[in-house]
Amino acid sequence: MSSQPFFIPSVIFIVISVPIVLGLVPRNRIYGVRTRRTLSSDEIWYPANRHGGIVVILASAAYL
Repeated sequence: MSSQPFFIPSVIFIVISVPIVLGLVPRNRIYGVRTRRTLSSDEIWYPANRHGGIVVILASAAYL
């Protein structure tokens, strides 16, 4: 495990990104891609968070 010190954080990032990709997280100021524009409407919130979640999953998987 010492040869990959970021294994657990990468897995955590993947796990917390799955609900975002699936569109299960409503607009909020704590969890997800939070900008003025994404917080302004659901039509922007869900696609932006889906894209952001996919990017985080791919980056974490590439690190693993």
